[in-house]
Formats: sequence, C-alpha cells, structure tokens
Amino acid sequence: MDFILGVKPDGNQKLFEQVARRQCDGTLLEWQSKVAEDGSCYGYRFTNALSLNDSHPDLMVNYIECWEMDKRDEDGNDGAQHIFSWATSLEVTIDNVQDIARAGRTRWRVGRVRGRARSSRLPASPLR
Repeated sequence: MDFILGVKPDGNQKLFEQVARRQCDGTLLEWQSKVAEDGSCYGYRFTNALSLNDSHPDLMVNYIECWEMDKRDEDGNDGAQHIFSWATSLEVTIDNVQDIARAGRTRWRVGRVRGRARSSRLPASPLR
C-alpha cells in the first residue's frame, strides 16, 4: 500500500540530514513557478531513496518539500513563506511532484477538518 506522510525536521532528524546532504551534493531536484505579478510564487524540492530513520534504515522513502511565498503587501514587502514536506512510497519525478504534493496537502486538510469536527462534538469544558 502506498503512502504520503507529513514530516517535520523535529521528528525526522535522520531524514532531514539526508535531504541537507543531497542539497550540498547538488542531487536534490528543484522546480519553481514563475513569480506572479503580486509577488507570490511556489516551488518544490524532491529526492528519492532516503532511509526513513535510524530505527528502520532499510525502509526507503522519497521526499517532497513544497514552499510557498505569499503575495507582497502594499509596501512591497515579501509575504510570509510556508513550507510543507512529505515522505512517500511513490517515486517522485518532475512530472508527478505537483500531483503528489497536492494529494499530501489534501490529506492534511481533511485531517484538520475531521479533527475540528471531532472536537466540536466534545462536551464543553467547564474551564472555558
């Protein structure tokens, strides 16, 4: 069964060390959109065949990072930058990186909505 899992540097140190090494080696691939008139843009960095962690060195995953820069404000200052990253069993290529990242983002949004729905069904806390 294939998977797309959100990953963060705090909980996946080994994985992110390998990504940094590939960045230094020049083997981390990157794709960037054109900058829109409002200054917003986005891009992807990706690589394949990394070990997930020290506990499971034989479990190989592929890495995708999506970064977004919000539009500039009225003063022309750059907008906020957002970074999302995933480990996946799917082989990542320049042709499918956007689709896999979109699927990862959709899964994240669904989880957040479900979490809010669950918490709204909980009884009110007496501490509120």
